[in-house]
Amino acid sequence: MKRLSVLLTMAALVVSACGQTDGNANCIPGFQPTNWSRLSQRTQATKTMWAQVKPTSHRYDLQPTGLAARTFITIGVQSGDLVEVTVVFPGEPPRQLSRDQFGSYRTVDGLFADLEKSINNHAPYADCYDLKAPFDANPGYPTSREGRLYDYRIADATGSYRDINFTVVIAAPSP
Repeated sequence: MKRLSVLLTMAALVVSACGQTDGNANCIPGFQPTNWSRLSQRTQATKTMWAQVKPTSHRYDLQPTGLAARTFITIGVQSGDLVEVTVVFPGEPPRQLSRDQFGSYRTVDGLFADLEKSINNHAPYADCYDLKAPFDANPGYPTSREGRLYDYRIADATGSYRDINFTVVIAAPSP
């Protein structure tokens, strides 16, 4: 649990710093800013596609990266509710979290909400911030999310987080 808390705290610190720029003079040369309106439109279109499929029971795998060691997470959703979160830290056996430890884990609908929040929080003032979010063509869900700050004021000139390898498996409807 301590590693999970450290992982979530470090990710929150990186993300909170990502929107705090005061102009593109601090951006790394060659930085190409995110087209926020296009990303927002694609997010809404894909979210609509996901809602039309209405997969209330599914599972997805998530691999957050960043400052901590690679961790693999499997999230189970039934009837629209989180029912399982399994975390695998490198070199350790899988651990299933209890319901009160689900914390920041989300259903796919929650992933869309997080992505929309990132767009809304960063678009107005993040001159050196880039957000990428490719989507699955059908049934429509984010396949990854990466935020990166290209700013000289960060020690290595970049700070980032990534959620990768979203793989959604839709449960067959019950007879």
